[in-house]
Amino acid sequence: MKKTLISATVASVLTMASFGALADGPNFYGRLDLSVTNSDTGLTSREGKEGTVLENNFSHVGVKGSETIANNIDVIYQMEFQVENTSSNSDVFKARNTFLGLKTTAGTVLVGRNDTVFKQAEGGIDLFGNTNADIDRLVGAQTRSADGIWYYSPKIADLVTLNATYLMEDNQASDDSQYAFSATIGDKKL
Repeated sequence: MKKTLISATVASVLTMASFGALADGPNFYGRLDLSVTNSDTGLTSREGKEGTVLENNFSHVGVKGSETIANNIDVIYQMEFQVENTSSNSDVFKARNTFLGLKTTAGTVLVGRNDTVFKQAEGGIDLFGNTNADIDRLVGAQTRSADGIWYYSPKIADLVTLNATYLMEDNQASDDSQYAFSATIGDKKL
């Protein structure tokens, strides 16, 4: 009896490992980014303290992936959380881009929490992103908003991509829904 149970368990584990190796499953990722900041005035420190502090530069963990449900139709998903590991704050995890979506030849639609198209429009220009000198400290509307719908078109004429964000009114400061449109011409990283 014990040998049969052990054999069945081993066979089950090997089968699951084989299917897991063949499947294009979720990808787990993360980033630990810490820095030492020294300030005479406390203005550069997120903690607002003078002197030398250990700072967390938006360290995060997450899982993302996609599953094909039909020809040229993929379900895509991402769950990402910022990890506050240098603060005495009790909120260790904070929400980052977390969404569920469909990717087709007509474009990609996401529902959940994501960077607004205005924030994404900066492309790769923000050399100090995820630090105290991030562009979001200078320019408003650099937000990651919840309760939204995003659309990203496929590249049109191999040149232009149209993007849109619609934020529902239930999670906004005002009683109005908000929206934004953008057109990316050429390479997004340019």
